[in-house]
Amino acid sequence: MGSLTRTEKATYLKMNGWWSHYHEDCWFESSKDNLYVEEGTGIMKGFRPESEGITLNKAYNNQKNMSKEENEWVNDPDIQDFLERQDAKEANEEEYGIYTVGGLTNDKEGKFMKFINKINIFKK
Repeated sequence: MGSLTRTEKATYLKMNGWWSHYHEDCWFESSKDNLYVEEGTGIMKGFRPESEGITLNKAYNNQKNMSKEENEWVNDPDIQDFLERQDAKEANEEEYGIYTVGGLTNDKEGKFMKFINKINIFKK
């Protein structure tokens, strides 16, 4: 994949809790904000100073690195083992006596659908 445009990077940041203020190359992570609306005036207060803002590219790289760190748990062997077992239909049937379709419990004999069909007949 080629490099992203400034607009694509800005969109990525906004979707991940960042915002720009003062000018288009002054970005802040919203989780570190303490914004509030002043009573009586309705003016938003609590903006951090421009000197604390970082450039678009630095913010983008910070977010990319944070996203990688936040998702490292997915590669944990114990997590992978757990997910594989949860996805295995045979494991659910043999270990727990549960029949699933697409990860949701299901009635193997189709008794529920027969029941629904009977209800529909009486509605007519």
